[in-house]
Order: sequence, then structure tokens, then C-alpha cells
Amino acid sequence: MTLRFTKWLPALLLGAFFAHGSSVYATLELRATEVGGPSIDIIAGVTPGQTFGPNTIVLGSATVPLVFGDFDVFASLSSSNSPGGPFLADIDSSAFKVVNRTGVAHEIILTISDNGFTQPPSPVALIGTASGTFSLNGNGPSNGTASAIATAFADPGNAKFVNGFSVLNQTFTSGANPIQGSYSFTSPLTGPLNYGAPGFSMTVGLDFVVPGNMQLNGRSDVEQAFGVVPEPSTVVMALTAVPVLGYLGWRRRRTQA
Repeated sequence: MTLRFTKWLPALLLGAFFAHGSSVYATLELRATEVGGPSIDIIAGVTPGQTFGPNTIVLGSATVPLVFGDFDVFASLSSSNSPGGPFLADIDSSAFKVVNRTGVAHEIILTISDNGFTQPPSPVALIGTASGTFSLNGNGPSNGTASAIATAFADPGNAKFVNGFSVLNQTFTSGANPIQGSYSFTSPLTGPLNYGAPGFSMTVGLDFVVPGNMQLNGRSDVEQAFGVVPEPSTVVMALTAVPVLGYLGWRRRRTQA
């Protein structure tokens, strides 16, 4: 899916990590579950082999997937601005591919969370987007219905994996059986959030039902919106500058005449 699953990583200083949501410094974390199958918890900068620094998680490589239950998974996840750096606050799955290796449908749930986001000053607008394409993976025809649920939340309490303020809630169903081609989805949603010290957390949830012999390619993103509304004093200064600049331009043209 594409929860504007975008923008890449300032290096984060990793602080002491004690328990989910209790670290002094933000640490990107992924919880993955196959319904009726295995579960994993991957902590950026902590889990060997799958993470790079405290705000980047890479599952699989260019050619070798992470084998997870009935799925082959490729994914690249990141976050920025945590804890409170001078960058856009963002939690991002810029690219992921989930391949069902079996002939029957299976469900996989990915939940991505980070905390310590603090800029720009409250209130802030958040944008969540999700998109993706289900398609046959070359192993034969597929029966079943493909579905995707994308959610995104921001928590002013700054706790990981908390469903606080809703930024995105989108459901897609292919509605085709058997599936012959491919099906795509995309949807954005924006909302305001007020927060205070020590900042806020963001959590992205992705729930996919992938029919047998199919794969999902997608991305998702939840981020602070560009263009914070300027303070009244800034507006006054800008409006005052317009006639001044016009007068200077007139003087220049008259001098050159």
C-alpha cells in the first residue's frame, strides 16, 4: 500500500531503549503478523540483519526476500525528524512487496511506529496516503478477493503503537474472483493535530489479504504538511513590503529613462 509509504532519513542518535514507547530517543519499530502464523518485532538499530541505524528498517535485499510464514517480503521503511530534528516529521514505507508463495489467500498485518516528532510548532496538519497494486506473480491463476486496509494515527501523548488522532483510514477490496489482472488503490486524508511536550508519535497500520499466487507492491506515508500558516505579524510584514518594492522598481525605471 502506499500510506505515502517519502523523504529520507537524517541520522538519529540512538538513546537507551527499555520498552516499547519508553525510549528517550525515538526508534523506528515494525511489528509484523501473519494471521494464523508467525509474528516478528523489528527495532531499528537493534535487530541484527534487518535494520540500519535507529530510523531505517530494510526487509530482504534486492534479490533475496525476508521469508515470513507464507510470504516473501521486501520492504524499506524509515522515519525522520525524531527526536525533534530540523527535518519534516515523517514515517514512510517508501517501497514494499509482499508475495504470497502459496495457492490460497493469507493475511499479513504490518504496524510501523515511531515517536519524538516535534516540528513544526503545534498545531500542525498531517497527511496520510496509501497506494498499491495487487497483481499475479507468475505462479498461475488466482482465486479469492484481494483487500487492503491502511490506517495512520498520531498520538499527542508520544506513545508508540497508540491509535490516537486518525490521519488515514482506507479500505480497498478487489471484488474479483478469479483474479485475472491487477488492481490498484490510492487515497489521501489530512487532519489537524495539537500536541505539546514531549512531542507526538505516529503509527501506520497495513492489513493485507493477498490471494494465492498474487503479490502486492505498494508504499505508504504519513507526514507533516508543508506550508504552516504564517503568524499575523509575518503577514503584515509581507503586505507592507509590496508597495515598498513597487516604489523601488518605479524609481529604478525612472532613473534609467
